[in-house]
Amino acid sequence: MPRNLKHFTNCAPPETARSIWGPGEIYFHIGLSTMSALAAALIIHELLKLWPATNANGYCTGFAIALAYSTYIWQLVKDWYNNLRLMCIKKDKCAVGTVTHPPEFFRDGDRKINLHLAPFSPAGAETKMIELLNDMRGELPNVPPLIELQERKKLVEYLNNLDGVQSDKFYIRLIDERLMNDPEVAFQRHFYRRDKDIMGDRAYNHTKSDLLTDEKPNIQFRVDGSGNVKVPYFHTEVEGDTFQRFWDNLWASVVAGLAVALGLCITCVAIGGTSFICETAGQFLAPLLSFLLFILLSLFNNPGQGRADMIDVDVEGSDVEDRLGQGTNKFGDLVLTFGDWIMDTQHDYFEIHPVKSYYLLCREGNLPNIWNLTEEVDHVNCDLHPSNIKSSDLDRMCKIVSAAETQDPEETLHVPVEAAMAMMP
Repeated sequence: MPRNLKHFTNCAPPETARSIWGPGEIYFHIGLSTMSALAAALIIHELLKLWPATNANGYCTGFAIALAYSTYIWQLVKDWYNNLRLMCIKKDKCAVGTVTHPPEFFRDGDRKINLHLAPFSPAGAETKMIELLNDMRGELPNVPPLIELQERKKLVEYLNNLDGVQSDKFYIRLIDERLMNDPEVAFQRHFYRRDKDIMGDRAYNHTKSDLLTDEKPNIQFRVDGSGNVKVPYFHTEVEGDTFQRFWDNLWASVVAGLAVALGLCITCVAIGGTSFICETAGQFLAPLLSFLLFILLSLFNNPGQGRADMIDVDVEGSDVEDRLGQGTNKFGDLVLTFGDWIMDTQHDYFEIHPVKSYYLLCREGNLPNIWNLTEEVDHVNCDLHPSNIKSSDLDRMCKIVSAAETQDPEETLHVPVEAAMAMMP
């Protein structure tokens, strides 16, 4: 199984984590970046006093302002993206569920893996959804006849046509009243619904309310209708660094271009060049240099190579790395993910991010690929259904995984006495 999957971000304490567009944030950064730009402009303005004033002086000052702004914005975005965007809830947590959509890359290079949490399967959840919709006639508009709801396409179409608040409140009731209303099966409820006892006061108090009685509750799970699946799911991500590579390449090329433009402008002023010549040197040579440098950097620091690693699920009879999306149908693999439980401040929902390790527990036997879970258990006998998983099972699996992923193996070899005696010369 995969261990030590790469990750590039760190979650921040609840008091520190924030959305880049959060209240007051944008005004603070505009003010700070303006101050740094004005300071750069003042330095250049004073420097240019050493030479006779020309009309190009203001042009050089403009380059200085742009250089200061771009450097500040680059550092601001990079630090936020890597260190402030994700709010820590609990480190090193496990989640078990069924993959609901073919895992796919996002633009930032992360691989998205969506889990419908055990002990429920997507098919079992759909049955509960139909029952709840049938009971909510009169509360929701134009609920189709029961026989139509039993057709998945019609069920998904109806749910997709609900407005945001109606949909959110329906799924809150689904989780609270139909799926996880029994404590014995609610052992992963905290990944769907806020739980102060499990999250702790600090994390709980820094997340938005998701109460059914709220006018617009902020749900911490996710739902979409892609792939003809409309069950609630818990979002997890294996990290890549496509965005970080692109952002670094862009910044380096822009700053290099602006620095060259500024240098040319100051040199031109110093030797007494005309305003036209000084401005033209910066206008044409700097953008050309920036463009060529960006192309060169993209070849050596290719963002396309920053996608999250393929996940090798390491099953008997599989001699190629499994990309997880291949052959995955709407009911998918039963898996365990291990990583940091966080809240994404840009979207205000829970995730495991980054996924540090990924374990395949079972794959449905009707898939075309012939493979074995172990040498003793082949694919047709893999009957570990989500409904068979209990809280004690998750605790036991997570204890094993956590030890394997966070501790170095012992150097001591444990063998029976008879075997030890046999090893003696």
